Amino acid sequence: MTFMKQWERLSSYKPEPGERFLTVYLNTPSSTGPRPEWTLHLKNGLKKLLEYTEASGDQAGLKHLEKLKTRIEKEAESQQPAMKNGLFVVAGTSGQLDLFEIMQTPLPNAFYWEERPHLEEMERVIDRFPAAGIVQVGADSVTVLDTVLGEIRQEYNFEWDPESEDWRPYVGLAGPGRTASSSTHRDQFLLRLEANRQRWMQRLLPVLNRFQQQRGWQEMLFVGEKSLAQELADQVRFPEKRVIGKNLNGAAPHAVLDEVYAVRNGN
Repeated sequence: MTFMKQWERLSSYKPEPGERFLTVYLNTPSSTGPRPEWTLHLKNGLKKLLEYTEASGDQAGLKHLEKLKTRIEKEAESQQPAMKNGLFVVAGTSGQLDLFEIMQTPLPNAFYWEERPHLEEMERVIDRFPAAGIVQVGADSVTVLDTVLGEIRQEYNFEWDPESEDWRPYVGLAGPGRTASSSTHRDQFLLRLEANRQRWMQRLLPVLNRFQQQRGWQEMLFVGEKSLAQELADQVRFPEKRVIGKNLNGAAPHAVLDEVYAVRNGN
């Protein structure tokens, strides 16, 4: 199950009577050495929750929390080699709701033991890094990055096929049908493409609409030479869209992602 599906389930979950939830936000940046700094933050944060619960006199809650602490510390230790930049954990005493998610986006260090999952920090992260389609527009090629929470879920590449006058998907850095040609031949091809730009844009719209529906995009970001990216964006009927006038053709997908979100979030 994808994180966004889990998030929807988490957001709509109705706690059982008397149920309590441990919610953990942990910043886990890469670090050297056998014991990363985040392991100390995890240990201390959980220890403080135990101390507060014990001081409150809630002995039943204390027993539940001790069990959850042991389970989460064990899971975090086993997952240590896979850690990225953040860890988000929700665990309920009924056992009906558990989430242990390693994340690309950094998170604050925060720990909660409450009657409901504490979701405010994650809501802010999702607002900054929503499910989004990044459409990288070139003169005769388009790359679509399906992203969420600062990660690329899938990359799709297309090139315009002048024979069929349609988009052809391909894998890798270059389309399978591309061969070396003279600059004159290339110029003529681009002139024909320019003359029929509206047609190739219209051919692309069903592809983008299908991705948006299947992948649950909340936003579409069009990247490329500004007039070209803007023209395609104007063709797409989608309420949340943005144009970033930067030619990033040839850049690695994660470099494109970083640049787009730096502009989007004003970094």
